[in-house]
Order: sequence, then C-alpha cells, then structure tokens
Amino acid sequence: MQGLQKKETYEPQGMLGIDINDGFFSVTESDGQGKFVSSQDITYSNSGSKAVNATVMAQKLSEIFTRAEKLHYGVAIETINLTKKKTKIQKRWERKYNRMISNFPYLRYMDNCEALSLKSGVPLYYVSPYWSSVLGDEKYSEKLGISRHQAAAYVIARRAQNYSEFYIPPKKGKSKAKKTVTKKSETKASKPCA
Repeated sequence: MQGLQKKETYEPQGMLGIDINDGFFSVTESDGQGKFVSSQDITYSNSGSKAVNATVMAQKLSEIFTRAEKLHYGVAIETINLTKKKTKIQKRWERKYNRMISNFPYLRYMDNCEALSLKSGVPLYYVSPYWSSVLGDEKYSEKLGISRHQAAAYVIARRAQNYSEFYIPPKKGKSKAKKTVTKKSETKASKPCA
C-alpha cells in the first residue's frame, strides 16, 4: 500500500455490514441505534480471469465505501479464516463446493476493504463470524423480510456497533434455536484501520 494517502477517520453514525458470498455481497445498513434501515445484494464476477474478478470486486467494494462515506457510516466485515476449511477439503464433498472454497477471494476482499478504508477515512471494523448466518436467519430474516445473507450482514453491522447477539443451538432433533439474546456490549469491536 505504498503511496496511499491515509485520510482521517470519523466516529460513524451508523454501519454498513457486509456478508461476502460466492458471487455476491449482502450489504445491510444499520442506523446509530442498531436499527435496520435497508439491505441489498451486490453481485461481483467470480467466473472470469483472476484479474477481471479482482477489478470487478474492487469496483463494487469502492461503491460500498463511497456510500458509507456519504452517510458518515462505518463498514463491518467478518474475520474469516478459510485455511482450516481448505485443508479439510474432502472427496466426499461436492466438486463445486471444493472449487468454491479453494478459489474464495477472501484475502483480496480484506485487502480491498483495508485500502479503501485508509483512502476514504471510513472506519473498518472486523467482527466475529460465529453464528452470524444462523442468528440472522433466526432473528431477522422473516421479521424484516430479507434474505438469510442480508440478515447475516445485519448481525455483522450490529456486532460492530457493540450489540452482542447470543445463540444457544437447539438440542438434536429440534429445528429452532432455544434462545437468542441481544444486549449492548461494553467491549469495542476491533478497528484496525483507524
């Protein structure tokens, strides 16, 4: 990141949570009180060459960061480590899934987010990915009329705002969560690019 001018960050007045998936980002907006505002899916190419895919992803992320800057919001992403999953690729899994895990552009995604944060001054928050999809599906998907991925992005945004969502998995044979609890946490989400 040589030659990159670092812009001063600000205290965000809301949050854009991003849930990255194979071929699209789910982006959900949360206001300063952690309330849902809007959500959308933004597609990016993952079927072309690596150079083309990287360019398209960078353009789409730039649009998200531009929106966050205009709204005076921060951006929240998950800290995902795919190393374990990549080492556990097995023959019994579908070839399509194995290919997706092997080619998943998460490092490129993180690098782009960090560079855009430094360039724009938009605060970037890393949050835990644990149970974000399940919590989003259980608590928000149906209630807000949004997809599972958009609901996961909402959980990610709220975590960056220090709202902790707890999930107690169901006992075997039950399909719904035993309990989900929300509370405002005292601890701060990590903010590496401030």
